[in-house]
Amino acid sequence: MTTLTKNFTATGTSDIFQVPAGQAMTWAVAGTFSGTVKLQQSVDIVNDVWEDLYSKTAAASEDFVVTVPGDSGSVWLRSNCTVFGSGTIETDLETRDPLPVDETVTGSLDVDGAITVGQYIDATGDIDSGGDITAVGTVTGADLTCTDDLTVGDDANITGLLTVGETAKVTGVVASNVTKYILDASGNAVMISCTIANLPTGAGYAKGCLARATDGTNQTNTLYCNIGDATTGNFNAVTIAAD
Repeated sequence: MTTLTKNFTATGTSDIFQVPAGQAMTWAVAGTFSGTVKLQQSVDIVNDVWEDLYSKTAAASEDFVVTVPGDSGSVWLRSNCTVFGSGTIETDLETRDPLPVDETVTGSLDVDGAITVGQYIDATGDIDSGGDITAVGTVTGADLTCTDDLTVGDDANITGLLTVGETAKVTGVVASNVTKYILDASGNAVMISCTIANLPTGAGYAKGCLARATDGTNQTNTLYCNIGDATTGNFNAVTIAAD
């Protein structure tokens, strides 16, 4: 574990810290203070070009995985106190345990907590996480269930059902048979997208759930509504008034 510590009693920057793509990091801000401190990254320190990653005005911490824009294999990180009022702003930037470069599974990947990898997740079966799923590269699997945040640096290729409990951020293309966007308090979907052929007939879709047909071509086959119930889906076409 490597740590870069800087305590600010005025505006200024810390030393800089080079880390490779896929490295797991923690940035912690502590102390009683009035001011603003930012974590920044750069792939062009020669020209002093920096990008803000996080900004804090009170004690807090962030766990993150380094992603590198462009063709660079690493980035430089630093803490930057841009506004100072009073007190002491304590910052610690440290590496966590190295990430696995990738996760290849023949079958299902089932983890009670978060799944974080430096490159890709490739599973022939289901991917099921009790926390966040974070991958710098692609994620491939059958059904994918993530109870918290899904972050994918490339494509998400899911042959079955994609379910995300919180936010989903996919830099590339999302491909799945059924994608659930919004769930009700009972965990049933109230908004999904899929092809017409994959309109669901099973359980897990609330009465009145709307389905956007990704292969719809006109106002009569683009939007569908579940007139069944949460036990048995029965999606019928909703005719949209022409312009």
